[in-house]
Amino acid sequence: MDAITKDIIVRKYLSFLRRAEKHDVSWKKAAVLVGGEKRLERLMAEGRVRFNKPEGAANTKWRFNLADIVKNARTDADLTRFSIDDPRMKPTLASFGVSV
Repeated sequence: MDAITKDIIVRKYLSFLRRAEKHDVSWKKAAVLVGGEKRLERLMAEGRVRFNKPEGAANTKWRFNLADIVKNARTDADLTRFSIDDPRMKPTLASFGVSV
């Protein structure tokens, strides 16, 4: 993969993170994205994700900042074995609209 394609991917990721700053996700969605409830609780304790639970009612929902959740998302084990330049990554990259 050439440097221009990598640069485009990085720019899209950073643009997505900027837009995600304005959005929140629920506890269930956050737990799925980071890799489980225990990991989410650890990230909360370490202060690596921003969250709030509105006061006033016992059944109010936890809300997590989407950008923080994406930054701490668990990497798919199938993808970590390959370099981005590996030919076996072509189908995965193509599914995201990236030509290699």
